[in-house]
Amino acid sequence: MSAKHLFFILMVYGLTGFCVSTTIDFPKEPFLFVRHGKTDWNPDAIHQGPTNLMINSRGKEDAEKAAERLFNLIYCDNLSTPLQHSQNYYSDQLIIATRPEGSENKNSEEKPTQSKTDPSSDFCLSQEYVIISSALKRAVQTAEIIAEKLQQPLNIMPGLHERYYGDLKLLGNDAKEGVLPPDAESEESFQTRIYNSFANILKDDRFRGKQKIIISHSCVFKKLSLLLTGTQQTIDYGGIVLFIPTESADTWTAQRL
Repeated sequence: MSAKHLFFILMVYGLTGFCVSTTIDFPKEPFLFVRHGKTDWNPDAIHQGPTNLMINSRGKEDAEKAAERLFNLIYCDNLSTPLQHSQNYYSDQLIIATRPEGSENKNSEEKPTQSKTDPSSDFCLSQEYVIISSALKRAVQTAEIIAEKLQQPLNIMPGLHERYYGDLKLLGNDAKEGVLPPDAESEESFQTRIYNSFANILKDDRFRGKQKIIISHSCVFKKLSLLLTGTQQTIDYGGIVLFIPTESADTWTAQRL
């Protein structure tokens, strides 16, 4: 069995939805998750873990598209009339924007109708936000493109990197499907790291009162979505997802933007 194939098997084994029981005690505050752009390893389904790879030309396009989408969200998709911030969802961070009555721009092109039952359809970033990234190069490069577009500083935070699946060489000839090397980060340790990292970001006094844009990785997103929504979800390269707390103590929703 080749190292590439075993990497793929371990990736599948590690992402099947296993969740260590824990009580969710995040601040009731929405935040945005952005996945980094594509790297040369991604097309071959090789699990990268903490390997410090750089994004490729396609990954740069992914990052630029994400930056453009976030830029448009600041101005509510570049609507030419002012928007009233009319309602908050449990926090000053999530702004639901509505166009003032009678202020429609008759000369602008008609925009696609979006569902009013989906909070993300009317989501608009406020001017107070912060950009936070994993320390791995592929995330930092993506975050730098976003930060340049939004003209904001970049904050590098520990604990947001990918899960480490271990050194395959340590398994020698005994490599088996579903068996991780002894130096691999355990499922419980990975979940605890992700939970604590995001909780610390949301509680950080430096970021209080600002919307958080967090650039991280696929496995991190899958684990986070499982922890918060109860369902393991996926995210595309450069994808943007809005996590929104509900009235229930331990329930969140994840809305793709």
